[in-house]
Amino acid sequence: MTTINKLSDIYVKWIDENKLAKMSADEVLIENPNLTVKQSNWLKKFIEIWDRTENNNRKGKQYKNQFQKTA
Repeated sequence: MTTINKLSDIYVKWIDENKLAKMSADEVLIENPNLTVKQSNWLKKFIEIWDRTENNNRKGKQYKNQFQKTA
């Protein structure tokens, strides 16, 4: 299981536990003005982790492609 898949599972569980609509984390943050401070902070941190993970995955693929071209 990839990190993104694990993050997706964590997010869906959190959404269900908080009885929020299933949409992207940034949409939940924008569309729900009545989120608690704790919910809002959790979503912001989740978005940060998700973005960092995606960026790392892209960099890993770039390095892999570069390595394969030189091998």
